[in-house]
Amino acid sequence: MSTDLVAAVELRRSTTTRPAAVLCAAAGIGHLVVVQQQLDHGIAYVLPFVGAAVLQLVLARVVLGAVYPGRLLSAAAILCAMVALYVVVVAAGLTIGPHQQPEQSDWLRTAIAVAQLGAVAFVLRGLEGVLRRRAFNAVLVLGVVLWVVNLQLHP
Repeated sequence: MSTDLVAAVELRRSTTTRPAAVLCAAAGIGHLVVVQQQLDHGIAYVLPFVGAAVLQLVLARVVLGAVYPGRLLSAAAILCAMVALYVVVVAAGLTIGPHQQPEQSDWLRTAIAVAQLGAVAFVLRGLEGVLRRRAFNAVLVLGVVLWVVNLQLHP
């Protein structure tokens, strides 16, 4: 590859990974706010949120320093899995934790999911060619599957 092409790829990647890292960090901070709000339910209930916050902050660092497409793909897959988990738990009305009530969507958790989806979009934009197309198609398929699951749970 010529040095001009390498420079163009690096510029493109830096303009996409920085916003993705900021959105990952924002989602991690959002999870920490959820931890603070839910501490009265006990430490066992908030541990998954602490884990999600740590994972988001680690992903922010990984995305920011990503040189290889595999790291970006891994970050996108983890972010998609976290959003999918949130959507399924809320759509199914699963009862998690000591409060014995179905999990409800609120503005903060929805904002976290939106930040994660934004990070996925920026991460995918940092990929090149066929790899970007295939990753984008996989995210679209996941979205359709989640939509169908939601329709099945709420006819």
